[in-house]
Amino acid sequence: MADSKVSALAAAGAYNDADILYIIQGGISVKTTWGSIKTAMRTAIEYPEVANYAALPAAASHTGEIYVCLASQGSVWLLTLKDSGFYLSDGSVWTRLGALPADYFTDSVLSIADDADPTKVVKFSCAALTTLTTRTFTWPDADGTVMLVGQAPTAHKTSHENGGGDEISVAGLSGVLADPQPPIIGAGATQAVAGNDGRLTDERVPTAAGLTTKFGTNKVTVVDGDKIGILDSGASDVPKHVLFSLVKSTLKTYFDSIYTTAAAALAAAVATKLDDFAAPDDNTDLNASASAHGLMPKLDKIKFDAGKRTFIAALSADDTYSGDDVSLTAAETTAQWDVGYVNSASKIALADADAASTALGIYLATAAISIDVAGIYLESGYARNDAWSWTPGGALYLSTTPGGMTQTQPSGTDDAIVVLGVAITADIIRFKPSLIYITHT
Repeated sequence: MADSKVSALAAAGAYNDADILYIIQGGISVKTTWGSIKTAMRTAIEYPEVANYAALPAAASHTGEIYVCLASQGSVWLLTLKDSGFYLSDGSVWTRLGALPADYFTDSVLSIADDADPTKVVKFSCAALTTLTTRTFTWPDADGTVMLVGQAPTAHKTSHENGGGDEISVAGLSGVLADPQPPIIGAGATQAVAGNDGRLTDERVPTAAGLTTKFGTNKVTVVDGDKIGILDSGASDVPKHVLFSLVKSTLKTYFDSIYTTAAAALAAAVATKLDDFAAPDDNTDLNASASAHGLMPKLDKIKFDAGKRTFIAALSADDTYSGDDVSLTAAETTAQWDVGYVNSASKIALADADAASTALGIYLATAAISIDVAGIYLESGYARNDAWSWTPGGALYLSTTPGGMTQTQPSGTDDAIVVLGVAITADIIRFKPSLIYITHT
């Protein structure tokens, strides 16, 4: 059976490594395989190996020797192709004998040399395989770089981050993350943390213990160097911290723009005068003046002597007065120092001695006053006008000229004789009108 098997294989011209053969060894028939026979033949017959034709030594030094060129070189188009295979030296040139058998290479003889630099060689080793074990390496349908054990990997962190092709879910991890993951402040203690950017990709619910660990215990006294956590609205709410000293200075700048500082308020209070206050709206208890401060007007026209009020008779300037005055509305255009009476409209019209109805002149205009405009009238006191030329000591009467004064009594029929005062000097009068008058017949 064995002989017929061998004959059949030989006739077919095809051998497999697992085919069984019988050989005579020491006069005894021994069973073996075709693979074992090939290995023994390679071990017994070894040829020197070079990377390619260019690596062959000089032919003259190796006459009759056979070398193995492991790789081809050159180009068929340039007629420089030198195939791999067996080469024989005849003492002058190397002649190719034939191609290498398909199963020529074992790990001890298989080498791959760089086509540009044949000194760069890669070898393979099958020493780690289990006996009688075949391992098949299937090359993927893609270009790439082989990564070896212990070699630093190529940077590829972005593929594991948000949106990366190999994004990692925190839900599939256990233990504590290397960097702290601050929670987003939510509506309550169970508010889920929606992660994005540098935060957790998956939602997380902070626990009471976690919050205590993160924020620590209560501190009673805050100092400038303490830090306060914030979410930076200008940077997509990234968690940050600010110093308490910065919080104070920021608030001070803000409130200083709204409220008056203590120093400014004190300075303003010191500079405030009584007459700077607004007038009060309730004058019930004011019996001297309705001014804001409750004081009377300036007393430059009045003097006090032993608690008695005295008007200043010797006025120092032209068109000045001192005494009791009142603000009233003029019924018609009035000149300074015109005498007026109260008409039926409760306004001050020009007094006239021609008739009793217009003769009660009891007010003296202290300045020119337009019609229907309020002005100051002297009720009783002193007045000075350098244009006057009175006879000192002489009485002053209401004139028949509207608003005028005279030292001559009116003498016309039904003229009213009204005493208005007396001349103190040629240009100063004592104005004290009488409410009693005499009608001339």
